Amino acid sequence: MNLFAKINSLGNLTNTEKEIVDFINQSPIEFNEMTVEEIAERCFVSKATIYRFCKKIGCSGLNELKMMITASVSDKLVNEKNEINFNRPFKQEDSDFSVLTIMRELYEQTIYQSSTHLNMKELHFSINELSNARNVYLFVEDSNYNIAKTFRDRMRVIGVNIEVPENDYMKLTVAHSSTKQDVAIYATNDPNLKNHLEYFKILSGNSTRIILISTSDDKVLVNRATYRLIIEPSEKIAPNIANFSSNLAFSFIFDVIYSLYFKKNYNYNLETKKNLYMRQKNMK
Repeated sequence: MNLFAKINSLGNLTNTEKEIVDFINQSPIEFNEMTVEEIAERCFVSKATIYRFCKKIGCSGLNELKMMITASVSDKLVNEKNEINFNRPFKQEDSDFSVLTIMRELYEQTIYQSSTHLNMKELHFSINELSNARNVYLFVEDSNYNIAKTFRDRMRVIGVNIEVPENDYMKLTVAHSSTKQDVAIYATNDPNLKNHLEYFKILSGNSTRIILISTSDDKVLVNRATYRLIIEPSEKIAPNIANFSSNLAFSFIFDVIYSLYFKKNYNYNLETKKNLYMRQKNMK
């Protein structure tokens, strides 16, 4: 992921490490041009602190940290050089090739924004909650229902009991039946809908942990969620050709959640999938 998102989502930094993070955020190019001695003097920290910071974020040393900074800065510049109208990315007079190129850029910028603004600490604890849950309930709006079903089916294959209520009546039923042993994933790109608050009140009243995936940091829902995965909004509230970017962002987040969950018991889950594949093959 983008280095800037990674260092800004760390929650266990010392005061001296925060000085290093602030310097990287404010002057990444200057940081990369300095020696360890110059960085230590600039940030009023020891060289040992710099090396410990590198280790904390998963770098083997200062050179690897500088390489990550370079890649992240380049990534940022590439994805910010072209402005895309996410509501109406192409026009009638655009050639077929132009539409293909524009859609590729839309995908690239959407993934960049989604990964850059994702809080890794919140994501880590969300995966832990899902691992310990008795049942997982996934609340989504109609526009993301098919994406949710794909996620549900993948999770079921590796043994996760997950349910996606498909209408308001079933959402109320599921919310009322939830318990403190369950986890609700609540994904929305329209956090202002009144029924969201009603579902949150019911889930919270049952002590059900809530993982919020939203295109908004609206405090009404954010303050009631256990964990929050906020997606940088792309489309504006206005007529559009399609919700290309927001649908892709939700699909990306669900893919990331599935992948991290799979990774926790990688060999076991891989063996499960292999066994299912062989059984299906033998049935043909």
